[in-house]
Amino acid sequence: MYHQKSYWVVFCICSCFFLIAYGRINGHQVMSAAGGSTSGNSLGFRDAFTASITGTAIYCEGAAMSITLSITGGVAPYAAVLTRSQSTLNKDTTISLIDASSYIINVNVSGTYDLKEITDNTGNAATVSGSVTLSFAPVPDVSISGLATAYVKQSTEWVLMTGTPAGGTFNGPGVVPNNTDWYFVPSLAPVGTNDIVYSYRTSPASCFGYDTAVVRVLEAAASIKFENDRTKYCSNDRPFTVSGVNIANSVGSFTISGGVGLTDYHNNTATVYPSQLDADEYTITYIYFDGTSLSVDGKFDVSIAPTADFTWESSFSNEWEAIVLTDASAAEYQWIDCENNNSPIIGATQGSLIISHDGNYAVIVSKNGCADTSTCYSVIITDLEINRFKQNITIDPNPNKGSFTVNLGKVHSIICITITDPNGRVIQKQNYHNTQAIETMLPTPPGIYFLNINSGNERAVFKIIKH
Repeated sequence: MYHQKSYWVVFCICSCFFLIAYGRINGHQVMSAAGGSTSGNSLGFRDAFTASITGTAIYCEGAAMSITLSITGGVAPYAAVLTRSQSTLNKDTTISLIDASSYIINVNVSGTYDLKEITDNTGNAATVSGSVTLSFAPVPDVSISGLATAYVKQSTEWVLMTGTPAGGTFNGPGVVPNNTDWYFVPSLAPVGTNDIVYSYRTSPASCFGYDTAVVRVLEAAASIKFENDRTKYCSNDRPFTVSGVNIANSVGSFTISGGVGLTDYHNNTATVYPSQLDADEYTITYIYFDGTSLSVDGKFDVSIAPTADFTWESSFSNEWEAIVLTDASAAEYQWIDCENNNSPIIGATQGSLIISHDGNYAVIVSKNGCADTSTCYSVIITDLEINRFKQNITIDPNPNKGSFTVNLGKVHSIICITITDPNGRVIQKQNYHNTQAIETMLPTPPGIYFLNINSGNERAVFKIIKH
């Protein structure tokens, strides 16, 4: 057992006394007191105030080094003085306001560190111990090659990467190993900025060296704008403009599948000429640069427009003569009256038109969503004999509700009455003998019909309107 002499001091004041003893037992400070008229006494123990440092000896170059300070006893906060010795140079570092019994001291310079002293909040000094020698181990110099700064997300390529020295590993989004090779696959990486890291060390116990390549994976943030958002055109349409917009605000360029029918103005606009294109689907590609070449496609269709034209023997025609289309292979027709604001002629939707009176006529021909309108042609009925025969005939009433009287002006030995619709389809046909007035019924829906009257070599045509 450890023994230490004790010193006793007796105070007597006003018939009272205190007995105080100081000493140490087993390394602890002790204090006892007795006094007064009481017979009690007390004995208090307080832990010894000590401090030490520990730490890892070797760090990889560039890593953060640290020393652990451990404190026992004393009253926080503490203040410590750390000494670093390197060659013949010693340097002290004071660390204040340490409020924990275990404290991490970060350092970034190699050398031997000693805990010089530590004091607590009451000014007491601790018994200190510990010495830590820290040093840096070298790391290999490594590099990555083979990667560009940006790729397109839609790319199908596998980019071969090379790490120097060989034998390390790659990590990062879109990285794929294949045997001893490493590839970066843009379609597997997320859109945005990606870090590709190559790590290498010479042995399992040595330090790693790292190199990082920053690669952007982009989706084309651009669009092609067609006029009026139209993507179906006809070969007889006027040229139209396409424009390109991209978030990089760079100037892009346009190309077209087939290589013809497009003029690029190198200002994010181009003109397309449908008349130079065959019936087909076409792709316009808009290309711009934003770290890498990016592109978007726009598709449109072209159909061949039908030809709207018609012929007849002469622009001076006999009444009831037919206008026949030069191209009668279209799917839809509509004849129009040029003298009536190009209004459609009701029921005139066939490949020919029966002329019943003088006028100007045109036709709209439609096929595959495309249309063409012919020139307006003038038709004049000039047969004088027909005009004289017609002048003697009256139709009453006209318009009517399907019942009317044909008065021939005189008795004819034989008369043939034929009623057709505007497309020339026969509705009624009847012969009459030795008659002048003919009562006629028209059991058809309301509309326009044509009454053809023949008597020998004489003939006339009237338009009948049924309400």
